[in-house]
Amino acid sequence: MAFTHLQVQSHYSLLRGLASPHDLAEHAAREGLKTLALTDHNALYGAMAFDRACRHAGIRPIMGMTVETQLPPDLPPLAQATGQLVLLATGREGYGSLCRLSARLHDGQQMVEQRPSGLSWADLKASTQGLLCLSGRADWLTGYLRQGQTQAASRYLGRLGGIFQENGYLAVSLNTDDDHAIARELVTLGERFGFPAVAVQPIACLEPDDAPLLRLLDAIRRNGRYTHTSDLPPADHWLTAADMAERF
Repeated sequence: MAFTHLQVQSHYSLLRGLASPHDLAEHAAREGLKTLALTDHNALYGAMAFDRACRHAGIRPIMGMTVETQLPPDLPPLAQATGQLVLLATGREGYGSLCRLSARLHDGQQMVEQRPSGLSWADLKASTQGLLCLSGRADWLTGYLRQGQTQAASRYLGRLGGIFQENGYLAVSLNTDDDHAIARELVTLGERFGFPAVAVQPIACLEPDDAPLLRLLDAIRRNGRYTHTSDLPPADHWLTAADMAERF
């Protein structure tokens, strides 16, 4: 079955992912996949290791990054601190865009001044060349839909379409009961604004048994108690192509 995982984090996503680029590539090869994306959180540290591992395993690598974004101006606030977009490079030009955005995210002056994290919409608009954009589970769009703010969700998607044009997609994940209702709303909005829907399973580990360790990392990252992670959704582990076909 032709299928590609489009949202994958390695252990280069500090305290967010477990698997090495080598393990991800080997896992994909054993399942007969032909392509695989790496979308580490706000960074490209694993890009070279991932490229080498994929080529050694006979996998075509897709370079990407999961980036945090600020809320667009003139839209109602949400409780979440930032939104997340998955950006995928279509070639050399796209990889250059990712490098510029990564540098902006790690701007030394921004860190010193402790300004709100995440890319501004001006930052995004300046570096869209060669990129595909996936708006998914942790983005502002889904946040508005979960709050029942459909008008704000429409305005947000209009802003996103203004930046990425025909290169925007809606990532649909089905991990909890609540996700099914959100998925239907996403597909409806996508048809209205010209954003095709894609089936995505965010991956932070390879096996379901890795969930306790993944949640421990989350507690460390948040500087909180491990017991406070009990309300987290099931761990984002690898699903086979057959699993994805059955789930969707």
